[in-house]
Amino acid sequence: TFDCITKTRVFHANSSTFVSNIMCVQDRMLYCGIRNGCDDALGGNSAVVANGKEPNAVRCCTEDSSAGWPNRCANPKPSSPLVYGQSKVPLCRGAATFAEAAELCAAYPGGRLCTGDELSGRCAGGTGCQFNRRLVWGCTANDEGACFADAECCGGYCGEGGVCEVAPVCIANNGACDADAECCGGVCSEGGVCAVAPTLTSQIICGYQGWFTYPGDGAPVNRWKHWFKNPADPSAPTVDE
Repeated sequence: TFDCITKTRVFHANSSTFVSNIMCVQDRMLYCGIRNGCDDALGGNSAVVANGKEPNAVRCCTEDSSAGWPNRCANPKPSSPLVYGQSKVPLCRGAATFAEAAELCAAYPGGRLCTGDELSGRCAGGTGCQFNRRLVWGCTANDEGACFADAECCGGYCGEGGVCEVAPVCIANNGACDADAECCGGVCSEGGVCAVAPTLTSQIICGYQGWFTYPGDGAPVNRWKHWFKNPADPSAPTVDE
């Protein structure tokens, strides 16, 4: 499942600005099984964003040698621990959601999804299943590396400092609070309780222009307007019941 988290997102549409303080992140990253192995699928890019519920291939990594996986990283960093990769977990999984893939990897000692750099560096290359040229799930763990987008992070949250972090949890209305930032609605009242914001800040505003008229409704038009494709034919309404 993908949880909703507190993170301000600003949307622009028709010269208006809308602010949402709650975000549900479902997108995650797909990387090629090895560097330059998926040029056709990626269109020359090194990675692609996908909905985490889509079925894709699984490759796992770990820094625990007891898993018995091979170490095949092409250019390991001298100061970094060895990374071991595997495709058979324990069988080839070519169609798993992001959550399923993460769960499969976590069943092994220190097991996790490989990062984009590890997959590009062939850390799980040649470990079977013919996944070298398949798109596989990958992500960056919390506090383990820089990020530019939420989808890059295993937890779906790229912090303000550009590092994957644990997503903050907001407090619902009527819950005890100490600061506005703790509340889902963005307001901690004087009584120390989360409340609905009295202003438009942190609120989602929706509206509709009421221009449907009919004879005798008091409007100057004084006729049917916008209810039917043809005002003279009430059998063809333009709205649902």
